[in-house]
Amino acid sequence: MPRLLVLLALGASACSATTPPVAGTTTASASDPARSSAPAAASAGASAGPGAESSTSGNPAPGTAGGAAAVARTRPPATGTYTYTQDGGITFGALEVPFDPTGTLVVSPPKNGVQKQVREYSDDFTLTERLRFGGDRVTLLATATRFGGREYACSMEEPMTLVALPLETGDSWRSSSRCGRMKVTIRVSVEGTEVVTIGGSAVDTVVLHVLIDVVEDDAEQHSDVTSWIAPEHSLAVRLDDYTTGKSGGVSFSIERVDELRSLTPA
Repeated sequence: MPRLLVLLALGASACSATTPPVAGTTTASASDPARSSAPAAASAGASAGPGAESSTSGNPAPGTAGGAAAVARTRPPATGTYTYTQDGGITFGALEVPFDPTGTLVVSPPKNGVQKQVREYSDDFTLTERLRFGGDRVTLLATATRFGGREYACSMEEPMTLVALPLETGDSWRSSSRCGRMKVTIRVSVEGTEVVTIGGSAVDTVVLHVLIDVVEDDAEQHSDVTSWIAPEHSLAVRLDDYTTGKSGGVSFSIERVDELRSLTPA
């Protein structure tokens, strides 16, 4: 069970508790190799070296002319407690564990560009993660899962790129890292934009398709996720997740739909 929980935590970090960024207005010369096109350079602490490969592709930032490109910058969401409706659960062998009807995301004030976020799915299942905001992306530094009164921590050997600006339709990126003997790989593509209703208000969102693969010895997990993120608020407002895998020879699966109740934190 501990290995399964670490797998689940890594999958959740890469797709559900991630807070997407908001574009800024800084400009840079096209001669600057870090910003001559759509996102190509990692922020401080988000190196793309061995074991943490990260690549992006996409169209030049809109509104550019004469070789100048708009440089987007990430920012964390407002601090406070957000409530999500939850539908679905986890099946592990013959064991079925439904999610509570509602869960919370507790966002702490950032310190030196790093923010702690705690996603509570039930009284017995919470995920804590540390995310770095800065430059043109958001990176995952570490996760910790609490289940049954026990906690299982996982620090990434190299930060993983979870979100990369400018989030133009057709953009995509891939990032991988290790946590002990586990290798985690995520592939993200920007599918388009959509207006959704959250708490009675129309919200502009960017739709991301996320594929997550986690492997270690005889354990593996594969997730197929669609996430609707609201860049103006740096929040995921809806998420559809279908995950399958094996741990210790036992198959497990996750099906869930999360939706934010309100863009205003408590």
